[in-house]
Amino acid sequence: MLAFSRTILAAALAAALLGACSSKTPEQHLTAAKAMLAKNDGKSAAIELKSALQGDPSMAEARFLLGTTLLAQGDPISARIELEKARELGYPADQLVPPLARVLFIYGEYEKVLSEFSRTQLDVPTAQADLMTTLAESALLLKRKEYAERFIQSALALDAKQPRTLLVAANVAGYNGDYDTALQRVAQVLADEPKNAKAWLAKAEFLRFGLGRDAESVVAYEQALSLDPKSVGANVGLATFRLTKGDLEAARRQVELMRKALPNHPQTRFVAALVALEAGDLKQANEESQAMLKLGPEDARFLHLAGAIAAQSGALLVAEKYLSQSLNQSADNPSARLLLAHTLLKVGEAGKALSALQPLMEQQGRSHAAMALAGQAYLVQGETGKAVDAFRKAVDLDPKDVRSKTALAVVDLEKGRIDEGLGTLKGLAAADTAGYTADLALISALLSRSDSAGALQAIAQLEQKQPKLADAPYLRGSVQLKAKLFPEARASFEQALQLAPSHFQAAVSLAMLDVDSGRIADAIKRFDAMVEKDPRNIRARMASIELRVRAGASAIEYEQLLQVAIKASPDAAEPRLALIRHRVAQGDVKQGLQAAQEGLSAVPDSAEMLLAMGQVQALSGDLNQAVSTLNKLVAKMPNSPDPYLRMAEVHAQAKDLAGAAQDLRRAVALAPRNAEILGKLVAIQVAQGKFSDARTALKDMEVAGAPKSVILAAQGDVAYAQKAWAEAARQFKAALDLQRDDAMLAIKLHSVLQKAGQSAEAARLASSWMAAHPKDAHFLSYLASLALQSGKLSEAESMFNQVLALEPRHSVALNNMAWLLLKAGKSGAVEYAQRAVQVRDDIDEFWDTLAMAQLAAREPARALEASRKAVQLNPGASAARLHMAQALLATGDKSGAKAELGKVDAATLSGDLKGLLSELQRQL
Repeated sequence: MLAFSRTILAAALAAALLGACSSKTPEQHLTAAKAMLAKNDGKSAAIELKSALQGDPSMAEARFLLGTTLLAQGDPISARIELEKARELGYPADQLVPPLARVLFIYGEYEKVLSEFSRTQLDVPTAQADLMTTLAESALLLKRKEYAERFIQSALALDAKQPRTLLVAANVAGYNGDYDTALQRVAQVLADEPKNAKAWLAKAEFLRFGLGRDAESVVAYEQALSLDPKSVGANVGLATFRLTKGDLEAARRQVELMRKALPNHPQTRFVAALVALEAGDLKQANEESQAMLKLGPEDARFLHLAGAIAAQSGALLVAEKYLSQSLNQSADNPSARLLLAHTLLKVGEAGKALSALQPLMEQQGRSHAAMALAGQAYLVQGETGKAVDAFRKAVDLDPKDVRSKTALAVVDLEKGRIDEGLGTLKGLAAADTAGYTADLALISALLSRSDSAGALQAIAQLEQKQPKLADAPYLRGSVQLKAKLFPEARASFEQALQLAPSHFQAAVSLAMLDVDSGRIADAIKRFDAMVEKDPRNIRARMASIELRVRAGASAIEYEQLLQVAIKASPDAAEPRLALIRHRVAQGDVKQGLQAAQEGLSAVPDSAEMLLAMGQVQALSGDLNQAVSTLNKLVAKMPNSPDPYLRMAEVHAQAKDLAGAAQDLRRAVALAPRNAEILGKLVAIQVAQGKFSDARTALKDMEVAGAPKSVILAAQGDVAYAQKAWAEAARQFKAALDLQRDDAMLAIKLHSVLQKAGQSAEAARLASSWMAAHPKDAHFLSYLASLALQSGKLSEAESMFNQVLALEPRHSVALNNMAWLLLKAGKSGAVEYAQRAVQVRDDIDEFWDTLAMAQLAAREPARALEASRKAVQLNPGASAARLHMAQALLATGDKSGAKAELGKVDAATLSGDLKGLLSELQRQL
C-alpha cells in the first residue's frame, strides 16, 4: 500500500512540474514561432509550432506554418500531413495551395497535381505564379509539352523575376532542346542570387545531359551542394553521375551524405536502392526499394526501379506487377516496357509480352531490342515466320546484334538445317569475345543432339571466356549427371554455387544428388541457408518445404510451413498456390476456395492466382463463376492464348469437352502455329469422337512445324481411340523409332500390341526395352501393374520390389506393394501404405489401401481416419465408404456404420467387396 501511495505522489509532482514548464498559451507559441521563422530558425520554430498544436490542435495557421517549415527542412511526409490538416481546417487557399501542390509534386503525384489544381485560380498573383510553376513542372515530367509551355508562360506573365519560375522556364526550354535559352534563364537567376543552390543544380543538369560537359557539370553539382546540402537534385545527380562512371565507392559516399541530410526523403531510398543494385546486393536493394515505395507508391521511376530489382532477384511476378504499374503512370518509358516484356517472357506470357512491346514495334525508328524480344515471343508461340521477320529487322537495326543472329541460327536448327545452324553458332561464339549468348545456344543445340563431347568442348570454351560465370560449371554438371558421373557432377554444381550462391538450379541439382544418396537433410540445409541469407527467396523456401514433405512431414506440418512462407513473402504467389492445391488435395475445397480468395486479394495482378481461383470454383461445382473468373484472365491477356488454355482445362475438368474444344480453337486463333495447343485440341477431339476434326488439326500441326515424333504419336492416339490397333501400333512404333528413350511411347506401343493380339511382339518389346533401360522405373511399374491385373501376384510383387529399389518413393509401387502384402497375408502392408500417402496424399485409393491395412492390423481408429481421408478426396468411392463402415463397426459405432452403408452403391462393387458388404449388413 505504501509503494502505491508513493507512485501517486510521484505522478502528481511530475504533472505539476510539467505544468510549470509549459506556461505559454498556444497563441504565444505561435507568435514565438513566427519570430523564429523571421530569423530563419526553422528548427526552433517547428518546436514552438508543435507546442502550440499540443495546446490547440485546431490552429489552422500553426498547421500551415508547421507544414511549410517541415517542407523547407526536407520532410515532405510530415509536411503533407500538416498541410492536409490545414486545408481541412479551412486555411486560405492563396497561401495553402502553392506549398500543398509542391508536396504532391515531390511525391511524384504529377497527375494529381494537374487534376486537382489546373483550374484553380488564386487571388494573389505571386501565389498563382507559384502554382502555375508547379503545374508546369508536373506537366513537363509527364511529357505534356504543350501544357508545360502554357502553364510556364502564365507564370512568367504574373511574375517574370521569380527564381523558381525562371528555373522551370529553363527546364521547359531544355526539354525542347534549346539549351542556350535554358542556360540564359539560369544565368538570370544567378546574376541576382549567386548563392541560389537550385540554379546551380539546373546549370549542372543542362551541362551534363544537354551539352555533355561532364567536368563543368560536376563543379556545378558540388557548388549546389555546398550551398544546400539538402538539395535532392544535386545529391541524386552526383550519385547517379558517379554510378554511370563506375565509381561505386563515391556513389556510396554520396548515399551516406543523403542519409544524413535527407533521412526521410524518398529519393534517398531511390539512390540507395540504385547503388545496392549496381553493387549486386539484391537483399539491400529490395529493402531500400520497399521503403522507397512506401514514401512514393505512385512514382513511375520508383516502380520501374522496384520492378528491375524484383526481376534481378527472380521475383518475376512481383517485377511484372511493379513494371505494369510504372507504365500505367508513365506509358512512354521504353526501358520499363522492354524490361516488362523480358519479364513476361520469363514467366511464359509470350502473348502479354507482345502486347507490352507493341508501342515500341509500331513507332517510327523502332528499337532493335524490342524487335529481338518480339522475335523470342513469336518463337514461344510457335509463329516461326513472324519470329524470323522480327529477328531480321532487329539485325537490320543493329548489325552487331548477336542475340538476334543467334536466334536466326537456332531457327535454322529447328528447320532441320543442322550444318548451317551449328556453323553459324560456332562462328558467333568464337567471334563474340565479350558476350556468351551464342555459346549458350551452341551448347543447348549440341546437347539436344546428344553430342556430349561437343557440348563439353563448347562449355570449356565458355568457361575460358567467362571464368566467373556460373553457367559453365552448371552446364558441365548437367552433362556429367546425364552420364551418371555423380561425383564429378556434384563437384561442378558446387563450383557453380560458389560462383553464384543464389544459383537456384545448381542447388536443385545438388539436392537431387543428395536425395538419391539418402542425404535429404543436407539438401534441406542447403536451401535453408539460402533462405536465411534472403528470407524473401521464395523458390529456395518452397524447395525446402517440398523436401521436408518428401522426408515425411505431415499434411498439418506442410500447411504450417506454407503459412510461414506466406508470412515471409505475402506478395508471392507460389506458397499461396501451393496452399490452395494442398487444401484441395486434402478434400477441403471450401478451405481451398478461401485460400484462393485471400491469395487473389494479396496478389491481385497474378494471372496464376486468377487461374487457381477459377479451378477451385470449378471443383466446388460453380462452373459459371469459374468461367467468369477465367474471362477476367482473358481480359488481362487479350492477345495471349494462355487464358483459353486454362479455360479449356476447367471445362475438361467439368467433363464439358465441347466447351474445352471451343476454348482451344480460340487459343489456336491467337497462336495458329503453336503445335502444343494444336496437340491438345487433337486430344480433346479424339475424346469427343470427332476423328475427322482431329485429323484436320493434325495437318495443322504439320504446317506449324511440330516434331515428326509428336505428330506420329498423336496419329497413334487417334487410331487407338478408334480401336484400330494395328494402325495405332504402326504409328507408335514409328514415333518410338524417332524418340528412342520415350517411356510413355514404349508403354503405349506395348499396350496396343497386346490389344492387337501380338503378345509375342509385346514381350519382345518389353524385354528389349528393359535391357536398354534397366533403370526405367516407369516402364517396370507399368509391367508390374499388368502382372497384378492378370493375377500374377508373386511376379507383380517381385517387379514392384525392383521399382522401389530404383525409386524408393514411387507412390504407385508403394501402394500396390501394400495391397499385395495384404492379399498374401504378409506383414509390412501398413508401412508401405503409409509411405505411399506420405509421397502422395491427394489420391483416395492410397488412403483406402492404408485403411484396409490398418483394419487388417486391428487398428480400427486409425483405419477410420484414413478412410475418411479417402472419402473426402472422392465422395463417390464406394470401396472407401465400405471400409469406413467396417472401421466404424469395429470401433463400436453401429449407427455410423449403418449410415455409411446406406451411401454405398452396391452396383459398383465386385468380388470380395460384395462379400464384405453382405458380411457387414449381417453384423448390423
